[in-house]
Amino acid sequence: MTLSKQIDRVPELDGMRGLAILMVLFYHIVRLNPAEVTHPIFEKIMQFAEMGWAGVDVFFVLSGFLITSILLRTKKGVGYLKKIMPGAFCVFSRSTTHPLR
Repeated sequence: MTLSKQIDRVPELDGMRGLAILMVLFYHIVRLNPAEVTHPIFEKIMQFAEMGWAGVDVFFVLSGFLITSILLRTKKGVGYLKKIMPGAFCVFSRSTTHPLR
């Protein structure tokens, strides 16, 4: 890995993605727990666990940002359209032939 690629990496975003993943995991662990607990502290934990949906949103926003920044950096390189067009064609053809219902 070259020095310029190390500078482009933002470790704080990796940390935020890690926290987002932990939020989703915590939500699933707490919500799928079959035990009935009536302790007051558990109610607070349940309220915090309900925020697991935010972890999904944060993860997708950060992933989209990282993918877009990689695409913009490689835009100046040779063969850019050869790399991006197959995926773009698949997304476009799928979305026009089978729209969401």
